[in-house]
Amino acid sequence: MGRQARHEDRVLGPFCRQLDPRLRVVRGQSVNDPPCSQLICQGGYRLVFVFGTGLLRDGLLGLSGTTFVNLHHGWLPRFRGEGIIAALAEEGIDGLGVTVHLVDRGVDTGPILYRERLILEPGDNAYAVALKATRRGVSLFHTVYQDAQRGPLRGMPQDPAVGRLYSAKTLTRAYQMRVTAARSLRAIDAPRAPRSRATRLAAEVAVASGVTVLSRKRHGRRLRILMYHGVVPRVSGPAALGNLFLDEAAFARQMGHLRRAFCVISLDEALTRLQTEQPFPECAVVITLDDGYRNVLATALPVLRRYGLPAAVFLPSAQVDERSCSWFDVLRVLVVQCANERTTIRLTQDLAIDGRFIRSPERTFRALSLQMTTLPPDQAEPIMARLVGIGQTIRLPDRCPEFALAGWDEWRDAMAGGLITVGSHGTRHRNLRQLSATDCVEELRRSKERIEERLSTACRAVAYPYGIWDNEVAEAARLAGYAVGLTTENGLNESGSRPFTLRRTMIGDQGDFALFCVRVSGLWEELRVLSGPRQHAVEPAIGVSGGALA
Repeated sequence: MGRQARHEDRVLGPFCRQLDPRLRVVRGQSVNDPPCSQLICQGGYRLVFVFGTGLLRDGLLGLSGTTFVNLHHGWLPRFRGEGIIAALAEEGIDGLGVTVHLVDRGVDTGPILYRERLILEPGDNAYAVALKATRRGVSLFHTVYQDAQRGPLRGMPQDPAVGRLYSAKTLTRAYQMRVTAARSLRAIDAPRAPRSRATRLAAEVAVASGVTVLSRKRHGRRLRILMYHGVVPRVSGPAALGNLFLDEAAFARQMGHLRRAFCVISLDEALTRLQTEQPFPECAVVITLDDGYRNVLATALPVLRRYGLPAAVFLPSAQVDERSCSWFDVLRVLVVQCANERTTIRLTQDLAIDGRFIRSPERTFRALSLQMTTLPPDQAEPIMARLVGIGQTIRLPDRCPEFALAGWDEWRDAMAGGLITVGSHGTRHRNLRQLSATDCVEELRRSKERIEERLSTACRAVAYPYGIWDNEVAEAARLAGYAVGLTTENGLNESGSRPFTLRRTMIGDQGDFALFCVRVSGLWEELRVLSGPRQHAVEPAIGVSGGALA
């Protein structure tokens, strides 16, 4: 239900022809208006999709058997209410997105079902961005409708205290906010490099002036968990996509800084303190590495030994000893190959990577990775299996050893030194939130049992694949026998934090030392605001029936 005129013709029309005939589209000023409310109450609808209404009356929310789903023009949970202008003014392009969430009694505070970034182009204005968000949101509504046919909708919970609420009245008064938003959109035409240099310069100034030291002192007796992935002698080629790999020199410098300025503890010690509610040491840090790359043992472990620092590694248990690579690493290689050769690689009958449309392999890889993690399992898993199969066919672990996964014997030998502990990363990087409650518990239990069987040690921790979780996933981790669950949400953890929703700070930034100091000190969010809006555009480069998605 939308307040804009001619929604059916301009936005909903093409999608309505694809939707189930049982879906009905109604236009009105507000879902709370008597005609709309009466229609819902009398129609007995189980699922109601809402556009443009921030709050629902208790009479509607109290309807038995009816679920309300809202489309938000912004990236929740940071921006609530009038999202587009607020997002542009506060964080620039990075604040844009489309969020589909369940409706509760707050303004845009309900559990998140789907979030996606927007594809922006030079010349876009606020109206164009809003229209793109609406079009993409309608498509996500279609996905939510299909999800609802399979069972109850499950969303990722939000913290109502996070983010800022904007109203139409506030935005009308805030002329400067609108000016800033317009400037952010004009910046799409500008090259990204100067903005990146400005961010790095701001970080260097913060380090040189001692601001990061002051911020670190506010860390107190709380815990920051750092999240790494691969560490290689030199980052180049496909490994540079996604900003997840670090070179050895940068990693060594970061570990030296942690050894001097922080108290690095093992994940097991952190778990013990959580369970007994003991305070953490001052400036406590835990080091974690995801995905189980062999380069962690070959490159990162010698550095950890040099400084005597413990670390926890999270393994996709079914992929260990398979002589294959993870689907996203195969995707890195294929995107670069297609871009360089201007060729097309078909993944399924209706889906291909088309190098003719790839202008930036980095943006293309990010866009495709995000899309893969949001597809329903029956669509995503065959594509992921196809990618893994391609990796085996071209012998990717030998061709690109930076993406090779270590085997059980290698992990057993590494653990014997006492610095490395191992946790679960699921079996095959499945999106746990898309599984039923029973399947989610079974998925996590199988991974735990496999690790304990092969390594003869307790597996007490799980890092949720892609950082995607909700309350049911957290409960599944508990039922599967884990003691803690780790997310990818940035922030510090208290001694009384919920054990299955622990926060982690991702480390990347091409190994930039100043940015690392800013992140680990807690200054990162403030720096992002001070450095101005940043470009975060993604481009389509995935073919459907021979064409490119727009």
